[in-house]
Formats: sequence, structure tokens, C-alpha cells
Amino acid sequence: MESKIIYMTNIDRRYFMMRRALSELIADGEMPASSLVLKTEDGSVWGAAWEEKLRGSSLVMIRFMGNTIRTKFWTACMHFLSREGIPYYMDAAGSAEEECAERVAAKDIEALKAYSFYGGLTNYKNLWLYVRALFNQDAPAADAPSPICWAGLYHPGMEKKFMTDLSLYEKKFLHPGRPTVGLLFYRDEWIRDCLLYESDAVDE
Repeated sequence: MESKIIYMTNIDRRYFMMRRALSELIADGEMPASSLVLKTEDGSVWGAAWEEKLRGSSLVMIRFMGNTIRTKFWTACMHFLSREGIPYYMDAAGSAEEECAERVAAKDIEALKAYSFYGGLTNYKNLWLYVRALFNQDAPAADAPSPICWAGLYHPGMEKKFMTDLSLYEKKFLHPGRPTVGLLFYRDEWIRDCLLYESDAVDE
């Protein structure tokens, strides 16, 4: 029987990307359809419905932002996971004092943190595949976490849509004698390939 793996988050962008990664893997037959990405809200109330969603999970991965460890929802969730013997790891978006785990090996936590830290669809897919392989010896091994550029120069005409060489960018894309305007935008928008207004702003 395939393992049931759950990812919980209260971050909209992370929810979107992890759900997309999982959906594509399920469609390709690389992840079991029993795995889920769940979104929590500020007003989420713990109850039987949440217990039903999480019961029987092989692992629950959690990525929360904010003072989540001090909420009634998280306290109840953590007690439920502990009582049910469900392994979990909560990465509190960089807040070391709020990071917590139970029944998850240190080496696996480091791998999950690396996939999450580097970000991007490929790393998120490999995060799912890494976890699946923990519970299914027949599953193929996931690729190692792969660093992705943190800052660069964007242009829709490039294969990877960015470069870091300013002089080469100027040579390839800028027009001599014409003013150039720089536009700063979030790395997450490039990671998500959500670049409509950035592309519209580029004069090709």
C-alpha cells in the first residue's frame, strides 16, 4: 500500500507551488493520489474534519509563517500527531525556535529544508519524491536539492529567462541611445513562472 503524505501550509504561494508539483507527479504516476496539500487559514479551527484528513498519514510536512506554534490550532494538531504516532516536521519559515519535529531523522530534515530553501518546481517535485522513497523502497531516488539563482536579469527571450552578466545582457537586449528602466520584482514570481506584467514591460 502506498504511503499517505501530507503537506500543510498557511502561505498562499507555497500552497500553490506544492499543489502544482504534487498534481503533476500524480498525473505522471510518480506519487500516490492519497497524498495531499492542505491550506490553513488564520481562522482555522481544529476539529474532527482535520483529524480525518491527517489520520493514517505516513508523514506530515508543515510550512507555517507567523506565530503558529502559539496558536490553539497548532497545539491541537501537534498533540493529535503525537498521539496518533504520525511523524511530522514543522519548518517555521526560518524561525529556528519554532521549528519542531517528531519521529523524523535529522538527515531527512536537512534534505527537506534544502529542497524548501532552494525552491522552484523541480525542487518541490524532488521533495515529494524524496519523501515517497522513505516509505517505498521500490520508488526511484529523488535528485538532490538543486540551488537556483537568487538574483539576476530577466528577459522572456532567454531559455532560463535570466542571466547574471550585465554586460552580456546589455549587448543582447538593450537598444543604444534609448533610455532603459529597471524593474525590481520578487524572485518567487520567477520561481512560479508568474511573469505576465514583467514580460509586458519588456520592449523586445
